Amino acid sequence: MAKIYHKFNFTGVASPYVIAVLTEHSAPLAEVDRQVFTVFDNADTFEGLNPVMHRIRYYESANGTTLGNLLIGASIDATIYNEPGIEIITFLVDGGRGTPYFDPVAGSDTYANVNLDGALYSVYVEGLGLVDPSYYDQYTGGGFQWNTGRVWAGGERGQVIKYITVSTVVSSVVIKPYQDILDFSADFTFGAVYYNTFFRTNYAGTAGQVTFPAHATIPNLTRVKFSTHGGNQNYLTLKFNGSETIKLFGQNFNEFHLAKGEEIELMWKGGVCFVSEYKGNFLMRGKLQHSYDNVATNPFLYAHIDTGVLDKADYPGLYAFILSLPVGVACDLADWNTSATVNGKTKYPNRSRYGIDTIGEQFRVPDWSNLGLRFLKAAVSTDTERVNDIPGGYQDDMYLAHVHTVKPPDSNDIAGFRKSATGNSASEGTGIDTFNSGSSGGTETRMENGGQIPLIYL
Repeated sequence: MAKIYHKFNFTGVASPYVIAVLTEHSAPLAEVDRQVFTVFDNADTFEGLNPVMHRIRYYESANGTTLGNLLIGASIDATIYNEPGIEIITFLVDGGRGTPYFDPVAGSDTYANVNLDGALYSVYVEGLGLVDPSYYDQYTGGGFQWNTGRVWAGGERGQVIKYITVSTVVSSVVIKPYQDILDFSADFTFGAVYYNTFFRTNYAGTAGQVTFPAHATIPNLTRVKFSTHGGNQNYLTLKFNGSETIKLFGQNFNEFHLAKGEEIELMWKGGVCFVSEYKGNFLMRGKLQHSYDNVATNPFLYAHIDTGVLDKADYPGLYAFILSLPVGVACDLADWNTSATVNGKTKYPNRSRYGIDTIGEQFRVPDWSNLGLRFLKAAVSTDTERVNDIPGGYQDDMYLAHVHTVKPPDSNDIAGFRKSATGNSASEGTGIDTFNSGSSGGTETRMENGGQIPLIYL
């Protein structure tokens, strides 16, 4: 027969009881056994089972009898895998020892050992070696009795080699499953009723927030997961108590902002909150992306260069990224759209940077339309003529200074040229009149290029 060891920990269950129900796969409606528990950190064994596949299910129960909500189920392979083995039992006549030796007494013709009842074994006696099985009979209750008239002599030694079958014991450990999957569309404070829950966002607005109590108030090994694939929100903010934080990507966050389509799992132990899993693009936040699609195809992931003024309340993650930038990389929002006239053309030297208003908590993303990228050294200070010599700093277009050499024909009064004062050609002497070589080309200086739409990752 087989046995199944199971261990579980349901710290987030509201009911006072948990009932474990065991069935065989071949008869899922026929209970093999059930166990009732009142403590949520527990372990037990189902014994005397058929060596077949089983299914174990854990239910909440209000009274220890009626099955409530299903917490989790698992399939268990209870097949017994038999392997041959031996057990060596040594004994000493008049040794006086009980189990597991069962030493016989001198003058007796019996070796009584209950552990040999029904077993297969061989007998060895000092001076005789392997004893022929015809010399003894099975003793009632386990052991053997000499049938040759032989009796035990004091100090005589012997061994029984018991042949056994070693069977594997299948173990199953069930630890802290999510007790429920919950959609939420409004802000809330995390508490005991939400322990070990999988949360899915479903906000109608642009942002949401979950507030957490002190880490030390949350039981050890409690876990929770948030998924932001659903809803219309741009961000879900996880706000932690006081100055408490979580650590992710080497940074400590008192607030962490989950953008659309991200997931995070948190676990607590010893008054510390750990990030056990994160699926998202935090490291891409605020980066410039090149795309064939405009922001309208995925408004949750990207901000277009002409999105306009954005609010921190709607995009707290991107706002936090801008605040983290080195001083000067972002300009005041009031200066973002400032123009300047350069070589007779209207320019906007601050549009290639972020603009931010920390009082009104608004910002704008860089406008990279019609601009190329020029990579700077890590220490910056690459271009002394760059306006704001920083990442995102604007630099106007320019021709490299150069000379055009024009040699006019060597003749007099050719149309379009005038003779010098001292010679027959415009190349002789001094005082040559200047002339225009003519205009050619288009409306701008540019390299060969392929157009794409610049987007900022939210």
